[in-house]
Amino acid sequence: MDLPTAQEIRKRWIELYRGDEPSSCDQISVQFPNIYRIVSTSFDDLLAAMSTPDFLISKLLAHVYIGADCSYFEDLPKSTTKEELETAISNSIRMKTVSSLSLHIELN
Repeated sequence: MDLPTAQEIRKRWIELYRGDEPSSCDQISVQFPNIYRIVSTSFDDLLAAMSTPDFLISKLLAHVYIGADCSYFEDLPKSTTKEELETAISNSIRMKTVSSLSLHIELN
């Protein structure tokens, strides 16, 4: 599967949200080639992305997470469960519970 390039993502962003070109669009890690960090200084783009967070690009479904921060844990024991990881993250950010809309956990 061929993933879209940063330039293709920028172009699609402009088409979809009818706004300014994002200040930057960068792949956040070579380990995760399908995750990009897009920086836009346009409030109108932010509102548009909030109302339409899902879109198609190169026949792939994309989702925009506003203000998202991605963190990766390496070398976790294979026995680590999603619940244990969620508890550890909740404790580290000093929140007893975290909404599933605010936190996405994926164990590979």
